[in-house]
Amino acid sequence: MNKLKYYVFVMLLYLFILQNPLQRTSILRYLDEIVALLSIPALLYYLINKKRKFVFRKNNLSFFMFQVTLIVVGLYSSYTLKYQPINIVFSDLLLVNKFFMAYIFSRLFFYDDFIDNFRDKIYIHVKVIVIALLILTIFNYVFAIWPASYRFSIMTNKLFYEHPTYLASICIFLISLLFLIADKNISRYNFLFLILILILISTFRFKAIGACLFIVYLAKNIKKNFKKISISKITIIGFLLVLLCWDQISYYYIDLNSSARNVLTETSFKIAKDYFPLGTGFGTYGSYFSGVSYSPVYYMYNISHVYGISKNYSSFLSDTFWPMVLGQFGIIGLFCFIMLLK
Repeated sequence: MNKLKYYVFVMLLYLFILQNPLQRTSILRYLDEIVALLSIPALLYYLINKKRKFVFRKNNLSFFMFQVTLIVVGLYSSYTLKYQPINIVFSDLLLVNKFFMAYIFSRLFFYDDFIDNFRDKIYIHVKVIVIALLILTIFNYVFAIWPASYRFSIMTNKLFYEHPTYLASICIFLISLLFLIADKNISRYNFLFLILILILISTFRFKAIGACLFIVYLAKNIKKNFKKISISKITIIGFLLVLLCWDQISYYYIDLNSSARNVLTETSFKIAKDYFPLGTGFGTYGSYFSGVSYSPVYYMYNISHVYGISKNYSSFLSDTFWPMVLGQFGIIGLFCFIMLLK
């Protein structure tokens, strides 16, 4: 059984790394959803067989309580308001909850001493992937194999992904995975950390870079000292990150402008007030499916003309996350989501 888990883990690792380029022409575009749905039979199997004590957090009951509450809130608003058809409602339900469902599957399937048993083997796979990304990055800058846009007169690196953001997310995922498998001798991973950070910087995704450096600092100190970082240090680092990203924060969330993110953020507070405390329901605001079946909420708040939010061009509809949560699920849903991530 342990070997099976290892093979499944390795398969999912490579599929995740290659999902973006492969999903354009294959069923792998639904990899996230498939992994999420696997949580249902996995949960039933372990509950029926009682193979292990079912613990996600200190209080696993609260995890389920907040997730179920979030789903109930969304379904209730969807049923009462009827802004979207049933297929859009359930498609968005899966989209919103797939992260938590994938988390459940991972905790059920890769539990106990899995990391301890396969730490070195997983490290080899991660090392191969990181070295491959480094080599491809070097070749890309020399031969412009996958040219992208330019920032500061320098090409933003995206390799074979559709957008630099995807490469940035892969780097952060691999850094997180390294911390997961790292033992007390974390210094042996420094070379891979450095490579991933350099590749991440080459994407010029400033928020991702800032968040990554913050995570690396916290994680390395916790791993090294085996104690929590003081609130004062976290506050100082957070302040520096805000300064680093202030231009984008100010443009998208503070300055009055007509950008899609700014409009979506501002309008979400109006929706939360008008539909207090439950929001407008699944697939109605700031989500991918609110554009697939164009939501009437955009007409109601007179933002259907905004570039990137319009019915004919809705590419920026899902650019904001928390406004989507606040708009679709209201104050109660926002609270539940925060508690799920706590």
